[in-house]
Amino acid sequence: VSILSLAVLLAFHLGIPQMRTTAGLTIINLCSAMIPAQSLFITANFFLPHHLACKLVAALQHYFWLVSFGWMAIYAVRMAMTFLSIMTSYLPTSKRVVARLAVLTWGIPLVMCAACGVLDATRDEYFTYGWDEEPGQVCWIQGQLPLIISFIVPLALVVVSNSICFVITVVQYIKTKRQSMMAHHQPDDFSWETIILIFQLCFILGLCWLFGLLANIPGLDFLWYPFILLNSTQGLMILIAFIPKISRLVKVR
Repeated sequence: VSILSLAVLLAFHLGIPQMRTTAGLTIINLCSAMIPAQSLFITANFFLPHHLACKLVAALQHYFWLVSFGWMAIYAVRMAMTFLSIMTSYLPTSKRVVARLAVLTWGIPLVMCAACGVLDATRDEYFTYGWDEEPGQVCWIQGQLPLIISFIVPLALVVVSNSICFVITVVQYIKTKRQSMMAHHQPDDFSWETIILIFQLCFILGLCWLFGLLANIPGLDFLWYPFILLNSTQGLMILIAFIPKISRLVKVR
C-alpha cells in the first residue's frame, strides 16, 4: 500500500506541471528514494540464498534509506523556514538550488555506501553487507557497531533535526491561525484541521522512525509494533496529505 501510494503521488507530481515547484521537486526526490527503499526492504529475504545478490540488496537498501532521510530533512527545514517569515529570504526558490541540493542528497550517501562497500570487500571484519548463518537474519548491515555508525547515527540526526523543525512548524502554524481567527473575530480553538496537520507532518518528516530508534533500547521492544505499523503506511499517509492540493489542481485543469 505504501509503495503504491508513493508511486501514485510521484505520478501526479510528474504529470501536473503546477506541482513541479521547488517544494514539489523535494517530494519527487523523496518518492524516488522511498519507493526502491521500501521495495528492497520487502523483497530482501528472497535474496538470502544468493550471497552476492544479498550483499547488493543490502547496499542498495542502505543507500536509498539514507537518501530518503536526506530529503525528509530538506522538506522539514524548508517547512520550518516557511513559517518563520524572518528567514524566508533564505529559502531555495530556484530549481537550480534544488538541483544542487539533489547532488548533495543523492551524492553523499553514495560516497558513504561506496566506502562501506570497499570495507566489505577488503576488510569485512570492520563492515559487512549481507547476512550470516544465525536465524532471523536478513540482507542488511551486519554487526551492531557498523549498523550504529553507518545507519542509526545518520537516522538519529535526521529524526532530532526533523523533530525540532516539526515543533517550530506546528507552533508557528497555531500562532498564525490564532492571529487570523482573532482578526476575523472567530473563536480560538484547537481544530481538527490542526490535529490532521500534525498527524500528516509526522509521516512526511519520517518521525515514525523515532519508534524504531527507541525500540533498540532494552525493555522497549514493544515499540517495534507501532514502528512497523506506521512505517508500512507512511506512503499512504503522505499521499493523503497531498490529496486536497491534487484535487484543486485537477479541477483547475
